[in-house]
Amino acid sequence: MRPFLKILTVTMLLHHLLVPLLLAQPVDDSVCAKVRMQIEQEAVLARQGFTAKMILQNGLSSTSLENVLVEVSFRTELGEPVLISSDPNDENAKFFVRVDTIEGLGAVDGTASIDGGETAEITWLIVPAISSTDSVNGTLYYVGATLSYHLNG
Repeated sequence: MRPFLKILTVTMLLHHLLVPLLLAQPVDDSVCAKVRMQIEQEAVLARQGFTAKMILQNGLSSTSLENVLVEVSFRTELGEPVLISSDPNDENAKFFVRVDTIEGLGAVDGTASIDGGETAEITWLIVPAISSTDSVNGTLYYVGATLSYHLNG
């Protein structure tokens, strides 16, 4: 039997509120960004790739979310960080992660913006390294992402 990984399905809806900046905004612009992240599989066989998708909706109709940065991260069942890489030759990484598609945003490296009222969708391809599990019972990992951006410069 091939070892498998237990990947926790993550679906989140985050409301990022920046009170000092939003006080000047109309009431209907009270939500700065809505974020939903989905992992399409709960369990994968070792070395079987899967996708993660994040949808970012700018809830402010007249203000851009600038310098958008998204960093995917993995943690062990005990909450310890797991090394990931975009370099498939990195022998220390447990997962290889690369952006597969981006719509509505030029990049996720802190250089792009989402215009007011617009939505962006990012999909990553994630491939577990051979070393990500050696147990026939599987290894549990948690996957998530950190989102940061600037409002009004």
